Amino acid sequence: MRESDPLPRMQRLMNPKFRIWDLHCHLSGVPGLTPEEPLGQLLR
Repeated sequence: MRESDPLPRMQRLMNPKFRIWDLHCHLSGVPGLTPEEPLGQLLR
């Protein structure tokens, strides 16, 4: 079995012990014109 074979990889990903958490937020109340500017404000 080669590591690039898609089936074994898919079987690992479908394992219920393997979970992906996706978290995101919207920075609508933070000033800044570029993504870096609001992030800088939040880190202060």
